[in-house]
Amino acid sequence: MKKLLTNAYVKCSNALFNAKTSVKRLAHEEKGGAEIIATIILVAIVVLLALFFREQIGNLVSSIWGGITGQSEQITTSFSAGGGAQG
Repeated sequence: MKKLLTNAYVKCSNALFNAKTSVKRLAHEEKGGAEIIATIILVAIVVLLALFFREQIGNLVSSIWGGITGQSEQITTSFSAGGGAQG
């Protein structure tokens, strides 16, 4: 009888351990899925904002690019006029 109870105890302990392991694994997998969904939602929001402000973003980029090319022309002009490094 003692052997039967011991076997039953071992089987219940194993079943409980397996159940705990399964629940932990499921919780971890669900957390990973939630992170993926959150990332997809954030990317969608960024894309929608970019579409909504597309004209303003284009103007900003054009302004910045114009400033960069204007400065490069000034630097090139001053360098070729003899204001640059002398060797």
